[in-house]
Amino acid sequence: MNLYVNGCSHTHGTTISLNGNLNLAYPHILSDYYNIDLVNDSVCGASNDEILRTTIEAVLKSSTPFDKVVIQFTHLDRFETTSIHKHNPRSMYRKPSFWNIKDTDPILTFYKKFFDRTSEMDKLLSHKLLNQMYMLECLFTEHAITDYRFIVWHPIDTTYITYRHLNKSKIIFNADNLLNKEFKIHPEDQHFGPDAHQRIAEWIIEGHSSLNDINEYNPLEHVYT
Repeated sequence: MNLYVNGCSHTHGTTISLNGNLNLAYPHILSDYYNIDLVNDSVCGASNDEILRTTIEAVLKSSTPFDKVVIQFTHLDRFETTSIHKHNPRSMYRKPSFWNIKDTDPILTFYKKFFDRTSEMDKLLSHKLLNQMYMLECLFTEHAITDYRFIVWHPIDTTYITYRHLNKSKIIFNADNLLNKEFKIHPEDQHFGPDAHQRIAEWIIEGHSSLNDINEYNPLEHVYT
C-alpha cells in the first residue's frame, strides 16, 4: 500500500522549523501511522500549478491507484512558468535578502504591473484553485482513488460556482488560519513546527473537514451539467 502526498514546503518541511528532522513533517507521521510506503512529490516553493501538474503525472504514471492521497494547496499568488525558476510574486514584493532581486528586475516589474495584490485578484486566483481541485476530483474518480484529502492553505470564494460541485467533506479549508489559532510559526523560516504537523496528521486520521454536513458527491456526474 502507498500514500501519495503533494504540496509546498509546508508539506515537504523545512529543517529549521522541524529541528533539522524532515521526518517530523506530517507525511512521514501519516506513513508511519498507516504503515504504508510514502511517495512525496512536495517541493519547497511549489505553486498550485506545479502541484496540479505533478499530481496528474503521478496518477497517470502509476501502474495501480494510490491507496491514500493528501494534496496540500499552497499560496494563491504562486505561478509555475516555463522557466527553470519558480517565481512567487508576493515573495518578490517583499524581496527577502536571499533572493538577491533588484527593484529593476524585469520579472519583478512584470508581476508588479500585472498581478497587483488586491482582494479582487485573490478572489480570481481562488477561482483558479477551485477549478484545479475539481479537475483532481474528476481524475481521482476516473482512476478509482477514493481515499483522498485536500488541504487548502488560505480562504477561497465560496460563492464561485465550482465550490458547489466539490466534495467538501474531503477538504480542510483555510488551514493556515486554523493552525495559527494553536501554534506559532518559526520566526526565521516562517513555517510551523512539529506540533502543527502532528495536528495536520490528526486531521487526516480523524477525517476532519471544515464542513460536516455535506453529502457524498461524485464529480463525474456533473461534468456536463
